[in-house]
Amino acid sequence: MPLSDRENQILQDIEKQLSEQDPKLADRVGGHSLREESVQKVKQGIAIFVAGFGLLIAFFVTVQMVLGVLAFLVMVAGATHTFQNLKRLLADQKVQADSSEVSLLSRVEHRIRDMRRRDEAD
Repeated sequence: MPLSDRENQILQDIEKQLSEQDPKLADRVGGHSLREESVQKVKQGIAIFVAGFGLLIAFFVTVQMVLGVLAFLVMVAGATHTFQNLKRLLADQKVQADSSEVSLLSRVEHRIRDMRRRDEAD
């Protein structure tokens, strides 16, 4: 349900006050969404994993044990970072889907109640 003109005005006033009182917080909050941040972190994790894979290839070329261990650790760190943020991203999408289902169910329930009231009035 869209906001009324009055509600939009109140929201804009609150945003303006926030940006005046704490500009750093306003930039952090208003700059990007949680979803965008999670997607960015997933990309970072993939980049870390690819860098570890590059180190693994360098290990096979040079056969230095330290490089092999480092490659393994970097790849594990990249995979862990990626999967944690993917999990967070998917959980956020599930919450949004659940809230839209609740919204749909409440609208259907409201319509059924309206139809019953009309039937009882007749």
